Amino acid sequence: MQLKMLDQESIQFQQITYELAEEFSQFLLLQLGAVRRLSRVPEDELFQFEIAIQLIPTLCKEISLRRLSFKAALQRSLKLHSGIELESFAASVSRHGRLIPGWQKQNFGGYLQMSQQMCLLAKEYSDKEQIRNEQV
Repeated sequence: MQLKMLDQESIQFQQITYELAEEFSQFLLLQLGAVRRLSRVPEDELFQFEIAIQLIPTLCKEISLRRLSFKAALQRSLKLHSGIELESFAASVSRHGRLIPGWQKQNFGGYLQMSQQMCLLAKEYSDKEQIRNEQV
């Protein structure tokens, strides 16, 4: 009886975690979409940022349901959903110093931090462009 309750709680916890990951992903995608047109971040990197953010719920599921390591889950998710190789993705991340701390953690929490920094980076580059245009 007690084991059954623990299994139910575990399933509920996984579902809530997945829903939060989905909501966070949607929130970040809205932020990225709002600044994308004005951002000076190269389009190929913005595309990878978008893919990274879209993968948040998928990674959450891969890690919790399949019990994959973060790296294995990310590699599998990138390949299945975008065709991007992990090495190429890692190279894009390493071009931006503010993304590296989250990436180096090599866990889901670090990935969420990195995804948030991707949006802030795109916004920062668009804000600078707006300010420059207003000064002219």
